[in-house]
This record gives sequence, C-alpha cells and structure tokens, in this order.
Amino acid sequence: MSDKIFYRFSTFIHDELGIKMPEAKKTILQARLQKRLRNLEISSFKEYYDYVFSSRGLKDELANMIDVVTTNKTDFFREPDHFDFLVQKILPRIIRRGRTGLISTESNYRRIAYDYVKREVNESERPEHFDRVLRDAKVRMPGKKAGWLVSNLDRIESCGGVTEANRIAFSIRGRTEKIRFMKAFDGIGDKYGRNIWMDIYDKDFYESVAVDERIKKFSKELDVSFSKYDDHEKFYLELAGKANLQGWELDRLMYHFSTEILEAINAC
Repeated sequence: MSDKIFYRFSTFIHDELGIKMPEAKKTILQARLQKRLRNLEISSFKEYYDYVFSSRGLKDELANMIDVVTTNKTDFFREPDHFDFLVQKILPRIIRRGRTGLISTESNYRRIAYDYVKREVNESERPEHFDRVLRDAKVRMPGKKAGWLVSNLDRIESCGGVTEANRIAFSIRGRTEKIRFMKAFDGIGDKYGRNIWMDIYDKDFYESVAVDERIKKFSKELDVSFSKYDDHEKFYLELAGKANLQGWELDRLMYHFSTEILEAINAC
C-alpha cells in the first residue's frame, strides 16, 4: 500500500469512524483489507480504494470495508479513553474456557459488567452472584474465578472507579511498572500482564512478541527450539526486524494469518 493510498484510507477511517490510524498501524490496516482484495480478486490497494468509493462500491462494498476494519479487534485502534480498558481486557484473560458463554453472550456479560454489579448487586452478595453467572456460562473453576472478580472489582473501586483506574493505568511509565500494575489484579501473571498492553498497541510494547502455543507451532514447523522465553522472543523480533516490521506487527500478522503462514512454511 502506497503512502498516498494509506493516507486516504486513514483519513476516512478517522473522520468517519473516529478511529485514529497513525502510520505505525499501516501494516495492520493492510492485513485487514487484504481479505477483501482476495475476496474481490482485486490486485492492488489503489484499485480497491477506487472501487470502494465508486458509486457501486459505496453501495456494495463500503460496509464490508468498515466491518473488517472495526469488527472484533477494534481495541487495536481505539484510544484508551474510548472503552473500559480494565474491564474489557482483564476479564477475558482470567476466563478462558467458557469464554463464549460469558463474553460473547450478552445476557451473561451484562450481569458481570462493572456498572451493573455496582448498581444492582449488594456487596455481600457479589461472590454468589459472580459464581452463579460463571456457572451459567460453563466457565471452569467458577468459584475461584468468582473470587478473582470480586477482588478485582474491589481493586477498581479502591482506585476510584473505572475511569480513574484507567487514568492511573495510562499514567504509568515503563514496561516493568505497567506489567506490575496488571499483576496486582487476581488471575493476571507475567504473561497476561504483558499481553494486555500488547493488545492495545501500547508504545512500550511495540517490540514484543507473545510466545504462546500459536507461536510455538511456527517454531516447530521452522525446526527451531529454545529453552528460554527471552531467547524465543528474540528470534521472532530479529525476524521482524529483517522484514522491517515491529515485533507487535509480526505478532498480529501471525495471529490473523496463522493458517496461511503455516501453509507457506510447509510449502518451502
């Protein structure tokens, strides 16, 4: 994607959708739009741009373009004050199995939302309330995780509420202190304490790769192994550098296009 076409897309996205799109996010935008180019059998981003904003494209394609830019991962693009960072980021990390039944089921998610619990659930009844919702959502270890939610809600309250807790989080400087802040919440360890900041494209985590099971699959296919996490991450950071990418950008590409990348590796 040329700088000129990126500027046109980013200007539209910012002006019409309210999503900031700095040049650092160009690679991610390309990855998102590439899906539409493949589906439409269009060979260039300029051709796609011209089509989207043609009379036919405004009718048939604009909604699809907006959808791929904003669906599911809008947290990659939003500014921190546009959403309840602590609630939306910490909750999915401590609840893995049963995530669909809780996070993606509105009736369940609404019952554990911060504002709802504060307004509708007495403090003494919160452990039982969270436990009941988690069981309804078929979350594993509901009793333990209900305790985590109670503790984390109390911690947010002690900060002065979600807005003030967000302000505190985004006033912290440096990777170490940011991870330390996240680890103060029950259920969050070193791994998720880092990944949460990566999820929102925090500047202190641009040069980071989350070495998880997904990344380990790539390493296995590449026939490389590492005994230390730092060495494993360094390998992918060096790959990112050779491709003129940030570590975060490579991580996101490997997340969104894992199947295609694995197929390419196997074809070599």
